[in-house]
Amino acid sequence: MRILVYGAGVLGCNLARDFFRAWKDVTLLARGEWAKTIQTNSLCIQNWVFRVKSTIRVPVVTELAPDDRYDVIFVATRYTQLATILDVLRANQTKNVVFLGNNVRPDELAAKLPEKNVMFAFASSAGHREKDKVVSVDLKKITIGQLREAASNEALIQEIFSGTATRSPTSRTWETICFAMRHLCCRSRLPATKPTATSSG
Repeated sequence: MRILVYGAGVLGCNLARDFFRAWKDVTLLARGEWAKTIQTNSLCIQNWVFRVKSTIRVPVVTELAPDDRYDVIFVATRYTQLATILDVLRANQTKNVVFLGNNVRPDELAAKLPEKNVMFAFASSAGHREKDKVVSVDLKKITIGQLREAASNEALIQEIFSGTATRSPTSRTWETICFAMRHLCCRSRLPATKPTATSSG
């Protein structure tokens, strides 16, 4: 299975590392100086808690061409960048697209990519990117959902994450995931507001 992680911020780099360590055929799409850094020095991720570094030589590309073939694309860019890559995704022949983040306007995105099997996901990792590395905490937990009327992607999700360290990749409707987030906020006495935009870069 060929996997593209589109975006090399904290979420994208952690996800690419998890796939790479599981011997998946994964490629990371990065841009600018950061892409050159990874291509030259490999991808370095430092654990924010234990300060331990891991380095992997994941394949890097700087663009997605229409004839590039992948079994699934994970989009891990900032919410504000999504509008600029929709045409690129639409032109590419990959059918399965997963948007990572917590404010991706699922109905709107699915409507703009009607020919795709569009899914949405929350990944439990956070941190920041420095000049030569990513510093983060990765709980290796991801929840993936689709719109209510869409068919289940359970078998596909299990195939994608088989052999990885990611715990319990589950397939639920997006509405169920958002309800669970609001419930968690209430129990934690946090503001039960709508999900806000992430900075996954």
